[in-house]
Amino acid sequence: MGIYSALSIGQTALAASQTALEVVGNNIANASTPNYSRQDVQMVPVRGSRGALSIGRGVQVSQILRRYDAAIEARLRGAMSDANSKVVQQQTLDRLEGLYNELTDNDLSSALTGLFNSFSELATNPQDLAVRTIVLEKAKSAADLIVRLRQGMDEIRTEINSSVKATVEEVNRLASEIAKLNIQITEAEQGREGSAPGLRDERDSKLRDLSQLVAIRAVTQDNGSVNVVVGNQTLVDSQYVRELGLTSIKDHGLGVSEVRFTDNGEKLTVLGGTLQGQLVSRDQWVTTQVDYLDQMASSLVFEVNRLHSEGIGIAQPQSIRSNLFVVDRTAALTDPEAGMANTPRHGSFLVHTTNTVSGLTETTVINVTLNGSAADDSLESLAAKLDLVDNVSSYVDATGHLVIEGSTSEYRVSFTEDTSEVLACLGVNGLFTGYDSLTIGVADELMKDPMRLAAGLSDKPGDSENALRMAALADAPLRTLGGALLLDYHKQGSTRLAVNTAAARSARTSSEAFMATMSDQRESISGVNLDEEAINLIRYQKAFAAAAKFMSAMSEMIDKIMDI
Repeated sequence: MGIYSALSIGQTALAASQTALEVVGNNIANASTPNYSRQDVQMVPVRGSRGALSIGRGVQVSQILRRYDAAIEARLRGAMSDANSKVVQQQTLDRLEGLYNELTDNDLSSALTGLFNSFSELATNPQDLAVRTIVLEKAKSAADLIVRLRQGMDEIRTEINSSVKATVEEVNRLASEIAKLNIQITEAEQGREGSAPGLRDERDSKLRDLSQLVAIRAVTQDNGSVNVVVGNQTLVDSQYVRELGLTSIKDHGLGVSEVRFTDNGEKLTVLGGTLQGQLVSRDQWVTTQVDYLDQMASSLVFEVNRLHSEGIGIAQPQSIRSNLFVVDRTAALTDPEAGMANTPRHGSFLVHTTNTVSGLTETTVINVTLNGSAADDSLESLAAKLDLVDNVSSYVDATGHLVIEGSTSEYRVSFTEDTSEVLACLGVNGLFTGYDSLTIGVADELMKDPMRLAAGLSDKPGDSENALRMAALADAPLRTLGGALLLDYHKQGSTRLAVNTAAARSARTSSEAFMATMSDQRESISGVNLDEEAINLIRYQKAFAAAAKFMSAMSEMIDKIMDI
């Protein structure tokens, strides 16, 4: 061990201290950098040569450590996935609740109540044209509000569907970048685990970004790369990526997309993240409300039309065309091939033909055969039965609608006592048109001539029996709603939505609080503490100064030896 060896020791001390100072400076520079993991210098002594006096050969930096806890990182990613899913769901539920606008004068509950109250007013004044007009306006107001609600829901669902596409594209992008970083890390480290901390930080940042979109599990491999698993399905396998795509399916008339792997068409199992929030919002929350609204609208149309179709107005029509059509005119009316929204049953109804000149009315019974036999009526056979009635002409037009009309302009047609409900199922002489929340409306012929509103069950002046029956629907358990009242059914749907929205807000608050806790835990391990770095700065600065002083002393000794 000589002076030159001592000089070499000083050089290693200077180099190690300088490296340590650079690491401290890098930590300080990145104190506010998101996703940065604090770095520490690990120093080890250089072994001395064998001999009686083995002093050592100084110090060296063995590696730069990245302060990182894989378990906490995984929990943080899971918390991010859960929080993002909850945020999207809560935002969707808030929008749905805003559509209903309940507890105001313009909500659907008020519109339905106003409609049934107008039926009661009609029963009191069946001959009053103004009252009849009010009934139709109330019906139109309720129908228009239902349609606006449905359109708002469809708009939300369409927007979510577009967001799903954007999210899937972002998942593919991040997965591709993670695979590229896997390659860069394995090449940079070459078996020296953790020796590329900057690349690992960048990859962790991408993993966190990905976890916000979809819940993932990152599995670290021996070569330093990570495999990304979604559910039990591999998304990234080292440098290889399984790309995701969208497959369109039909749902409520909309082109809804499912997320599938493009290599084998396997459906992606989504357990968290923005993507799960979007899919749950679209396929559960919005769809549930659409189904509620559809069922309520369908019941409103059918139940009101069931009564109106067998009622008689002050003015009776010479020609009637059903509002609804059948897909297959030769199929039994109970056959799904007929394509009817509501199914009629075995029964009969009365057809009344009135001569406006003589005032005479003839009544004919039309039997509707629907008992599951080969003789079950189709729309064609029903039209044929009606066509056999004196002074009545009936046929199925080119679009599948039933047409019933007096044989001449002198004859008017009306119906009563329909036990088969076929008239309501076809929309014959109905108040409402359509069959669900998107198609509901008020019959144009009634809007043009309110005197055709069927307030009575006969053509006697002042008859208001049918108006009373329609007003009573407000308090009647409806078969089409499983025995529920119409208003109660609507309130159940809106109340359930309010409960789900409140629960979503609470779940979001809890998940965000847990995410904040996990973020704090990560920060306590991987975050930069400026006070600690200031202490390290002083420590390594003094070490550097001491090494420099040692080197100066060795240099003076060498100079004196050279002088001798």
